[in-house]
Amino acid sequence: MEVLWLVLIGFAIFLGLQNQSRLAELHRRLEQFEAGTSPAPKAKAPEPEPRPAPIAPPSVIAPPVTPPPVAARSASAGPSRTSQPDVPKQSLEERLGTRWTVWVGGLSLALGGIFLVRYSIEAGLLGPGARIFFGALFSALLVGAGEWFRRKEGPVPFGIPSAHIPSVLTAAGTVAAFATVYSAHALYGFIGPASAFVLLGAIGIACILAAALHGPWLAGLGLVGAMVTPVLVSSDEPSAWALFIHVTVVTGASLALARLRDWRWLAVAATVLAFLWGLFFILDAGDAVAAEAAFIFAITLLLFGYHMTSENDGKPDVVVSILIGAFGFLATLLLVDQWHGDGILVIFTALIALQVLGAWKLPRLTPILIVSLAMSVCAAISWDLSPQLLQDPTTVFPGPGETAPMASRLALYLTVCAIHGALFLASGIAVALSALKRPARIALSWAGLATLGPLLLLAAAYWWANDLTPEVRYAAVAAALAAAYVALTARFIKYEADYPVAEGPTGVFAAGASSALALGVAMVLRDGYLTIALSLLAAGLAWVYSMRPIWALRILALVAAAIVIVCTAASPLVIDEPGTTPIFNALLWGYGIPALAFAAAAVLFRRSNAAREAGVFEALALLYTALLLFFEIRHWAQGGDMFAPNLSLYETGLQAMTAFLLAIAVNRLNLKSASPVFGAAVKLAGLAGIALSVLSLIVTNPLISGEEVGDGPFLAALFLGYLAPAIAAAIYALKLRGHDGWQAPLGAGVALVLTLAYVSLEVRSAFHAPTLVAWQMSDAEQYTYSAAWLILGIALLIAGGLLRSRVIRLGSALVIVLVGLKVFLIDMGDLTGILRALSFMGLGLVLVGIGVIYQRLLFPSAAKA
Repeated sequence: MEVLWLVLIGFAIFLGLQNQSRLAELHRRLEQFEAGTSPAPKAKAPEPEPRPAPIAPPSVIAPPVTPPPVAARSASAGPSRTSQPDVPKQSLEERLGTRWTVWVGGLSLALGGIFLVRYSIEAGLLGPGARIFFGALFSALLVGAGEWFRRKEGPVPFGIPSAHIPSVLTAAGTVAAFATVYSAHALYGFIGPASAFVLLGAIGIACILAAALHGPWLAGLGLVGAMVTPVLVSSDEPSAWALFIHVTVVTGASLALARLRDWRWLAVAATVLAFLWGLFFILDAGDAVAAEAAFIFAITLLLFGYHMTSENDGKPDVVVSILIGAFGFLATLLLVDQWHGDGILVIFTALIALQVLGAWKLPRLTPILIVSLAMSVCAAISWDLSPQLLQDPTTVFPGPGETAPMASRLALYLTVCAIHGALFLASGIAVALSALKRPARIALSWAGLATLGPLLLLAAAYWWANDLTPEVRYAAVAAALAAAYVALTARFIKYEADYPVAEGPTGVFAAGASSALALGVAMVLRDGYLTIALSLLAAGLAWVYSMRPIWALRILALVAAAIVIVCTAASPLVIDEPGTTPIFNALLWGYGIPALAFAAAAVLFRRSNAAREAGVFEALALLYTALLLFFEIRHWAQGGDMFAPNLSLYETGLQAMTAFLLAIAVNRLNLKSASPVFGAAVKLAGLAGIALSVLSLIVTNPLISGEEVGDGPFLAALFLGYLAPAIAAAIYALKLRGHDGWQAPLGAGVALVLTLAYVSLEVRSAFHAPTLVAWQMSDAEQYTYSAAWLILGIALLIAGGLLRSRVIRLGSALVIVLVGLKVFLIDMGDLTGILRALSFMGLGLVLVGIGVIYQRLLFPSAAKA
């Protein structure tokens, strides 16, 4: 039964490949038809030159031949209608007679041989040896018949492409041969595992090679048969070398046939099956490392050889690059599985060198440079260095004059990283210099390899072997790389006039120089120093861009700024202990220098017409300026304790005042440059000032919080908490009164509320300082509120008249209305004696005086009317 199943599986594969063969044949015929080489009607024999005939009269002269209407219709129908001949629809009889009879006949021949052997077994007619002999003879007869039919084919072949009789007979003979050899080994034990393995493999390879004559489906049958041979043959002492040699030979034969017949699917299928064998061996904990490594190296060579004979049109061959990359993944997996052993390291490095060499010789395979770089970096960050890193640091990184030797494994690690980095740097520079006359992507790819390779390996070694601790020696390597990239940038700039392709490498090397510099700075600096250095780097990149507009510099400047933001988010205080000195502390340079650097970058990018980058750095400059002011006020208000849980009145008041003043300053900048960033910043700063003012009125209000405000008139806490932000909000409203929107009215309202709160709390403090939470109130205090509010209303009215501000006059009116309500609703009932009379008399005099001011000064025309 096992043999029967094997035959059925073989023919299932054969039947499944019929459509592919048919499509390939139709495609070939279509190409011949389009090229004018399709079969045409037999040409007539050349006729002798006719004798000159007498000229016919005009009435009998034939008219010029015109294209038939069908041709016109075909032309109008499009190229697809004119390039394909009409194929008559096949009848059921034709399909059964030309195709199914051949397929079923081939299957019947194979099954007939199997059933004959089975009958001989059941009847006891033949012994095991005779059965195997006749099975082999039957297989040979089928294959021989297929070859005989193929050689006897004339102009009309034996069958149509999808039911080619010689191919069907050959397939049946191949399946029978597989079954015979497998039976001789598995059922009767006539041959051992080694002989069965060799014979099955030879049959599969022969089937693959025969496909060059019989079609692609036979190649698929042979490939599957050859690749499953190691599964069919079991041995007590399996040999990894035998397995990988067999798979390599099968893959090589398939790639050769795929190249010969242009069957890309066969190359992909063979390589994928070989990859699965390699992956299975690694996951199954195979210990024949040398065989696996040699197998990976050999398959990579075969893939390069397969591609080498193809046309080099400059387009990347992504398929072959992926296949090569798959075996690079196997090599990396094997390296990790073997704990970076010395032998596998040599083969691994040689494989990377082979990939780089292949990408240089075969430009269509430049995508594998990404594979080489990824393999090297993965090897660097998967190396187990924990035993060495647990030693004393002086034994790990000995400096000049230190006698302690470096740990051997660590020395090997750094040596491998250096070799890989040098390989990427040297090859990338050499090929980029020689590729200036080739497509732009080639020079750009190799310049990227020369830049990314060393930098990524240096960063990986710094992280993996040094645990990101400051180290000058790594920074020195980064500085050397930066100097090299600067020199390369200058050199490629000279080539741009003659070779436009040089613009790409110029930008890449400029980016590499900046990245190396930033990496070196990160290797020696920490905390705020790194933030400052990277912000200055962004400004420097903007300065270089203003002189030499290289596209990569803009991207790098944005990357540096993004890293600064990440560092700030990770450590908002820049330095954990900024000190207790107000203003002149670590916060000043931790936020001030980045703010200045970002502002400079914004100006430089704006002058270079890089509007997008200019807007980003304008926003960052404003952000870091606001953070500097916020943290400095917090630092001063809390005595240097940035994490104090409480808020004070003058802290929130100063924060509100600062937000309004910042909005005013940014609005002035917006009037000069009309930047959308500045316009948005004005609104955001104004909203922040309003929110902080509400915080002062609710959260830090001494009437609610119980905070002491001190003794004496005109207290500093109340001035900073309410009057100072009120003045700033009023200025904010005045500066924005010509703008459409909510800023000016809302700012004026906040200023009025804060001023009224300041006056009221000053009156309260005159009677209850230093604590204002007591709710008792005397008649004198209640009367003083009315008098103070009246004075405030009059002052606002005078200010509104002098400034010709209707908003201020409306504020004055609101205050007067508030006083009137208080007098009639509260004072009338609570005050007694002379204070009640004075309250009403004062309100009356003020109201009459306001009427006089409005009639004589503000609206004299209304008084005349």
